[in-house]
Amino acid sequence: MQRRVIKDLLAYLPSKLLPALTAFLTVPIFTHLFAPDQYGNYNLAFGVSEFLIAGTVTGFAAAAVRFYAAYELKGKLSDYFGTIFSTTAVLTLIGAIIAAVLMVTAKIANLVDDDLYSLLWVALLLFMVTSWYTVLMHIVRAEEKSRWFTAFELTLRYGMVGIAIVLATQFDIGVSSIMWGQVIITALLMVPLFWVALRGKTVHFTRLVKADFAPFWAYALPLTIGNLAFWGLRLSDRYIVKIFHGSYEVGVYLVSYNISARSIDLIVGLFIIVPGPIIMRLWEEKGRADAEEALTAITRMFLLLVVPAVIGLAVTSQLLVRFLAEEKYYDGHKAMFFVAASSALFGLGQLGSFGILLGKKTNILARNQFVAVAISLIINLALVPWLGFMGAAIASAVAFGAQTFLQAYYSSKFLTWRWPMQTLWRVVAGSALMAVVAGLIVQFGPEASTKQQALTLLIAVSAGAAAYGITLIALGEVTIRQLRTIRDEHGPDTVIPSPSEVTDVPIQPVPEAPVEL
Repeated sequence: MQRRVIKDLLAYLPSKLLPALTAFLTVPIFTHLFAPDQYGNYNLAFGVSEFLIAGTVTGFAAAAVRFYAAYELKGKLSDYFGTIFSTTAVLTLIGAIIAAVLMVTAKIANLVDDDLYSLLWVALLLFMVTSWYTVLMHIVRAEEKSRWFTAFELTLRYGMVGIAIVLATQFDIGVSSIMWGQVIITALLMVPLFWVALRGKTVHFTRLVKADFAPFWAYALPLTIGNLAFWGLRLSDRYIVKIFHGSYEVGVYLVSYNISARSIDLIVGLFIIVPGPIIMRLWEEKGRADAEEALTAITRMFLLLVVPAVIGLAVTSQLLVRFLAEEKYYDGHKAMFFVAASSALFGLGQLGSFGILLGKKTNILARNQFVAVAISLIINLALVPWLGFMGAAIASAVAFGAQTFLQAYYSSKFLTWRWPMQTLWRVVAGSALMAVVAGLIVQFGPEASTKQQALTLLIAVSAGAAAYGITLIALGEVTIRQLRTIRDEHGPDTVIPSPSEVTDVPIQPVPEAPVEL
């Protein structure tokens, strides 16, 4: 089982690695072009677009994956597409109208400044094009067109970077160039994306009936509510920081936030993609015991990879931010450990929620997310006025920890989550030694120039990783023979089941939204 998990993780790694690199490419560029208050306003406007996406189409995008196979077996894909597209059109239109009215009202009431207000209109346009992109990409995923899916994702992420840089440097349109780059590339991808999703198929709008909409709404509504809660848990802190400390501190915070979150999400994201099909198939075919065994094996791999990544990022955070960002953004590195811990706890929460999903209790999932949001808001309001963005970072870690506990607790009725405690203690020991080694190199390494900073960072990461690996081997957690076996067995013939192959069990979606730079 562990070998299979490792193979799947390695197979999906390129699809996570290449898009994640955009964060490291854009930080040096955009922190040089824009001041922290401008970058802060961009992130505030971007968060509004994410909120609109979460509250409208994300649940139905997940339903598009869930019901595709069933409609295909019945030969009713024309009705499926009609239902999905008509719902997307209505939700996007209603969301845009409500958002526009609220934006104008907020401006009249002087609740938003001019700089942010102009960005909000671009964010509204971004919401409208991204709604369709999100739904269409989920359909491509349901059709198991993985190569097309990866191609569109890479084109979107790197295309938006290129367009944004051109707009910012050649046309001098300010920080809005970042969102305009996303709007333009997303709109350009619509035609080929529709072609890929609908190739060889037809769409019927004339035969739409209530019986088609009902199952989609029943499935999507709890997930939509849960996605709104997730938005509040992940993004509401930036607005609280804005209220008490202004856009400048938001910008300082979010540069380091994005570096930290993207670094850890590169690994955590693999544990969101890979486990679902494996555990759900084992549950359906072999029962609870085998599913629990797989969950334990996946948890072991999670601990081996994610814990040292969080510790390593904390040790090198100051050097990493100095290497990537302009000087005015340096203070944000203080929050990177808590942000990385939040991402790790979010991944653990995904593993801990499998019992709820297998028991088809998505209402419990949404309720737990709202409890976590309440905890986050209370801690944010208590700490942000006093500690600034550090209060927001601490609140995020505590809230995601609470969500993980709640998901695991309510999942235990359906699936027992057994932690490999021996692995945990060995990982902690290896991470501690890694932190000492890397920390000493960072502390005494030269930082006079960018090249010296890069060299110090490379040496610290390499030496820390070596110390961690040697510790695990010395403690018997892994062996050279196991590593060689994994290397020899991993190959292009690895077969990974698509989530759409399991049609009886709901799949928890990760809320998707415009891609943040």
